[in-house]
Parts: sequence; C-alpha cells; structure tokens
Amino acid sequence: MPGLFLLPLAGTPRVAFSGLVVVDAMYAVFAGVVLFGAALTVLQAPDYLEREHLVPGEFMALVVLSTSGALILLTAHDLVVACSESRR
Repeated sequence: MPGLFLLPLAGTPRVAFSGLVVVDAMYAVFAGVVLFGAALTVLQAPDYLEREHLVPGEFMALVVLSTSGALILLTAHDLVVACSESRR
C-alpha cells in the first residue's frame, strides 16, 4: 500500500511558510488516495502503451509530475498559495 508511510503525518498538524502549507491528517488521507491512483496508473500503463505504440518515458514523466503537483496542492492552506504570499 503506497500510503502506509503517511501514517506518521496523521498526528499533529505541521505548518510551514507562514501558514501557507499545512500537513495534517486530511493531507495524509488524500495523499494516500492520490498515491494509490498513481500506483494503479503505473501498473496498468504497460499494456496501454504497447497497444497505442506510445513512448513509456513521456507517460511516466507525466504521471510523476502530475502526482507531485497534486501532492503540493494538497498541502496548500489557501487556494492560491503563491499569490497570497506576494500580497503581504
């Protein structure tokens, strides 16, 4: 299970960057969902890539980048993390 390492994050919330980034129990749950979806995508990808004659490197790079982007968005306390810091 890809989310087992997220269990220690379910304790006290951790705050960084003046409160813009928060890691708490809700992050742990949804990060587990995102990582589980990414793992399923990677496991099912080889058949699809072979059938469609696609390059596996590009597909896996998209999966890694989109997963990391989703995990970054999950930590956001505000919807617009980058712009809210520049307004202060």
